[in-house]
Amino acid sequence: MAKALKKSSILVSGFIDYLKNTRQENLLPDVTKILEDITKGKSKTEKVIVTSAVALSGPQKEQITNLVNKLFHKKIPLENKLNGELLGGFTVKVGDWFLDASLKRDLNSLKKTLLS
Repeated sequence: MAKALKKSSILVSGFIDYLKNTRQENLLPDVTKILEDITKGKSKTEKVIVTSAVALSGPQKEQITNLVNKLFHKKIPLENKLNGELLGGFTVKVGDWFLDASLKRDLNSLKKTLLS
């Protein structure tokens, strides 16, 4: 149990750091609400859709599936879609929740920063 809590704590800390680094801290209340709804079964989550520039390996799929199943306290199948336009990184969609950790988003953010 303590091991699972430590892993969850690391995941949450990493996610918060990601939001801070991308200047999207304002999304945290919305993300929290969506995750609460999902864990309470209010969301009609049917699958986890991970979109990446290249196909995920078996161990990568297994790691993401295990993490999502622990996070939402239920088994949710994972689907890997390919999109070469992402250049690198990935996006994750679970129900209404969406995480964009793609290189394309990072480059667009950098472009906006440089042009402003």
